[in-house]
Amino acid sequence: MVSFEVQEKMLSSLPLVISAGAASAKDVSLNGGVISHGEESQTLRQRSFLVAKDSQFKQGRSFATEVNPQYEAIRKLLLKKNELYFHRWRPQNITYLFGFRKHEQGNNAADIAKFDPFIQELEKQIHELQQPQWRTVVLKTAK
Repeated sequence: MVSFEVQEKMLSSLPLVISAGAASAKDVSLNGGVISHGEESQTLRQRSFLVAKDSQFKQGRSFATEVNPQYEAIRKLLLKKNELYFHRWRPQNITYLFGFRKHEQGNNAADIAKFDPFIQELEKQIHELQQPQWRTVVLKTAK
């Protein structure tokens, strides 16, 4: 079993690809350097398990981890933010709240600004999730 930690330079929707060296099952070639990190990142780590037969490692096959879970979390937050922004901006709001029909619903125009704190909070969460986090990858041979 081989275990190592990686931190991507930027968040990607693609899986992490690891190439095993063909020389022996114990040789795993990885590109990149080792970066030390503090203990505060311990809680942020995610684990990826790659299980393959010994012969597959010896053949020098490439293996891919699952897509980074951060990516899916960001996608969900973006969808929520877009929905809130849509309800804030809707074309009907222009007509009924600010346009020529504001005499009917214009008193509700103050409610539009109430969407802003929710949108800003989601933007803050998205920004925090965009920062690459440490991931632990474990290579195991199947029995």
